[in-house]
Amino acid sequence: MWWPEGSALARSAGRVLGIVVITVTLAGCGFRPLYASAEEGTTDPRLAAIEVAQIPDRTGQRLTIALRDAFNPSGVAVDPRYRLFVSLATSRREIALRKDGTASRSEITVTANWRLFDLGKQAVAFSGIARSGSSVDLVQNEYANVVAEEDARTRAIEDIARDIQARCAIFLDGASAATK
Repeated sequence: MWWPEGSALARSAGRVLGIVVITVTLAGCGFRPLYASAEEGTTDPRLAAIEVAQIPDRTGQRLTIALRDAFNPSGVAVDPRYRLFVSLATSRREIALRKDGTASRSEITVTANWRLFDLGKQAVAFSGIARSGSSVDLVQNEYANVVAEEDARTRAIEDIARDIQARCAIFLDGASAATK
């Protein structure tokens, strides 16, 4: 090079060249961050091919919508290759008591047992359990308690949807890598 070796300019040029080489190598091997937010209008066709079966009850409806949005955010029409079945269980328990015996804190736990059914092979391809919980302070106002518990369920549903989506993405990445 035209500058003396060991100079600051040579070291910084070496760093830049190293970053460029790493970036090109990762781009060439198909690397993409698993937890990166999807760009507007982009959909992973493997995840979009997962059809979410209707989950009963209001909490289940909200999880169904969250999963459909996670798998296919742009709503692209794709022929389903998999069907996701989810069963939900919600529990509530008091974890702290006041001196008068009434509850002052409550814990809401939502558990989802799920199965990813391969429609081509007519068999369960992948399954798991996702669980999320949060606690809420209980106050004298009953309406405030209802709203707080509903918010806890909403946060749990969002956590479960992200967990199932990430696990399915990892599974499908492994399945597609195995077929190459």
